[in-house]
Amino acid sequence: MDDLKGSHVVVTGAGGALGKDVVAALSAAGAAVSGLDRSGTEFSVDLADPGRVTAALDVARSERGPVFGLVHLAGGYQAGPVLETSAADMEAMMRLNVLLAGEMVRQVLPDMRKAKAGRIIAMGAFAALKSSANQSAYNASKAALISFMKSVAEEVKGDGVSVITLLPTTLDTPANRQAMPDAEPNRWVKTSRVAQLIRFLLGDVGADLNGAEIALRGRL
Repeated sequence: MDDLKGSHVVVTGAGGALGKDVVAALSAAGAAVSGLDRSGTEFSVDLADPGRVTAALDVARSERGPVFGLVHLAGGYQAGPVLETSAADMEAMMRLNVLLAGEMVRQVLPDMRKAKAGRIIAMGAFAALKSSANQSAYNASKAALISFMKSVAEEVKGDGVSVITLLPTTLDTPANRQAMPDAEPNRWVKTSRVAQLIRFLLGDVGADLNGAEIALRGRL
């Protein structure tokens, strides 16, 4: 299906396991995809450097036009007991999981408002709804991301833009399999399926889903 033909979609975290599946799915649907990551992608850039992000997006726009969609997959994870979680650890999680999302939204939202059409899809975590022990900083940062996305959804009412947050449990990636060798990955969320869902949400159906939060629990 090429229902996204010609739509310029920016994908952050494009070099990761999920990012690669998302880029492949969107490209197959006809989207003009600009992949951003620290390395291994078309635009190798540190998202924490707004100037470099702006420069990369300027190049992307010159080649593919205004940004229609943002799929924000970039983020970070940290685990540990609360007594071993420092203020610096908390700040790091907030920076990776909330502040980067805020910067990316600021970078692309003007394009969407001008066109009166757009999608912003961010990767949250089910842990923000049902917290687990020993990951307080991560859980808190993902909860803050949900709140941020809710606020953006309220701001864009009437602009033709939909803001959607995905809330997966454990993703079935090589890194997670290596980190949890005794787990049951057949119960985890498959990245290829998440990629197809994102492709679907970027299409017409996503127009009516502003403010949606979609839990992806797999079999957990």
